Amino acid sequence: MAQVLGALLDGKTMSATWGTNVVNERWLVKMASPLDDVSDVQSQLPAYGATAEPTFTIGISYHPKLTNLKLKSLNSLSPSPEGQPYWIVDVTYETPQWMKETSGPDKRLDANGNPIIRPWDEPPTWSSSTRTVKQTNFKDASGNLLLHANDLPLTEGIDAEIQLEVHQFTWNVPYDTFNYANDVRPFQYRVNSNTLYGSPAGFVLLETLTASEAYRSTTVSVPDGVTPPAQILFHYITMNATFVIDAYGNARGISYFAEQQRRVSMHTAQKVAIPLTIPQAYGYAPIPVNARGDFAEAPWPLLSATAATTRGLPFGAAAPYTEMGSLDPLADFHYIDTGLPLAANLTGFVNTHGLVIP
Repeated sequence: MAQVLGALLDGKTMSATWGTNVVNERWLVKMASPLDDVSDVQSQLPAYGATAEPTFTIGISYHPKLTNLKLKSLNSLSPSPEGQPYWIVDVTYETPQWMKETSGPDKRLDANGNPIIRPWDEPPTWSSSTRTVKQTNFKDASGNLLLHANDLPLTEGIDAEIQLEVHQFTWNVPYDTFNYANDVRPFQYRVNSNTLYGSPAGFVLLETLTASEAYRSTTVSVPDGVTPPAQILFHYITMNATFVIDAYGNARGISYFAEQQRRVSMHTAQKVAIPLTIPQAYGYAPIPVNARGDFAEAPWPLLSATAATTRGLPFGAAAPYTEMGSLDPLADFHYIDTGLPLAANLTGFVNTHGLVIP
């Protein structure tokens, strides 16, 4: 292996611009044989990871003393005026902004400033936007019950526009550890079963989750100072996820996602208990809507199970017209609810893949 004897003082230069420092060094190298040629020198220069410094892996090796600089280029490799077996290695070190600015495929760096080699070691990318949707509301922006001019509440609510947060992530996972049945299917179109991104259960929807097979060829240097760089083909899965968050739904008492899957139970007939029947039998009767004795000709809201029990009425009874000014539609009306979307442990999924919202 080539022996690096040291830097030549007459070959060191430095320049700087805003945010960038450049150092040129000339290293004196001694080879084992005077018969070695330039290709022998190049192949035997110590690579990154060797115990001795400096090393000569472009884009990875540091300057031995100025560790904020990385090896950008090997400018020339020429015999020393002292004669064989001595050689001069002329190199340039620079602050590593250039690694992000060069043409070709983007290079992503780890926490130490080194290029990330494996696709699945790259951190997820994130983007955010908003989406305007319509939500059924029974209360105003201050939380007060919406009422008609006659002080009776709305029976079907008002559709009002709200803003949802939309967060998108892209990341990679190794192909050989990926399993669609375990890694994708259990989480598709699911809401969070516990707190996630600061929102309570049911207020974060994993709207889309996709996976696509991919390959990437990368040149990797072997840090033994002898083995030449090699092309490695990585086989991996690129995953894309879209999370939609109802960040303000908690103030309304229900998330947008649940609200879209249910509606107020309304009818022109109500369930009533038939007197003097054992066991208790039930029938149906018209719904009175005023003291004059008029009955509902259009669907009228039915009470929730809790509200009916509290009033000593059977489940399926209509909301009493005498209480319509005080009933809370969200709590006292019954809802026909599909129970969708289903819930899943999205917190575990997010933590597994490091999907962080900045």
